[in-house]
Amino acid sequence: MAVRLNVVMVQSPPPLPGASVIAETLVGELIGRPGIDLILVERLDRITESSTDHLTLHSLQGDVAVLDWSSAAEQQTALAQIGIPLRVAPHSLASDSPEPDSNRSVPATVNGSRRLYGFDLSTVQNADRVIKALLELQQTRSVKTFSLGNIPVIQKTAPQKTSDATANTSPASSKISAATTQSPHSPSNRKSNANHPTSTSRPSNDDESLDRLLDELDELDV
Repeated sequence: MAVRLNVVMVQSPPPLPGASVIAETLVGELIGRPGIDLILVERLDRITESSTDHLTLHSLQGDVAVLDWSSAAEQQTALAQIGIPLRVAPHSLASDSPEPDSNRSVPATVNGSRRLYGFDLSTVQNADRVIKALLELQQTRSVKTFSLGNIPVIQKTAPQKTSDATANTSPASSKISAATTQSPHSPSNRKSNANHPTSTSRPSNDDESLDRLLDELDELDV
């Protein structure tokens, strides 16, 4: 992941009339470029504490690249006078620094050690070299991220809950239920007894008629 680079374009008058083309080209090429935040400010030695430029510069976080018609040391001094201390850091266009290694990642600056990448526009012939150096600087300050891969997610199965009616059934209530089922006075047993009545020894109507007939025959014989 690339770290955004603050680029401060100081609107100082160029030393030569034709040099203003470099400043205009830089502004046109850097505005809206991904990974670069371009800020336009007044001359550093004219910025006061009550000015908008002073507030803007103090709101910047991290390292700062300054484009001006002065050396990096002069830029550092001017920024320190308005309360922004920065440490001069090398870059590819600095006269005393080697070309940066594109394969080496430069970590972002932590609080208290902010870097100043000072670009002296009076030492360049065209804006293309400055743009190339800024892009190289922005790429080398990238923060490398590592993927942890796919981490399996273990799903926990909730234990099956027993219904309250089943869980609250006690042994005593089970016995009462069984006794109620087997009681002869229960509704179900009374219905069963009605369908199957108990047999009793009662004389049928045919037996009584036979006895009466025998008695009449006995009377006739007399």
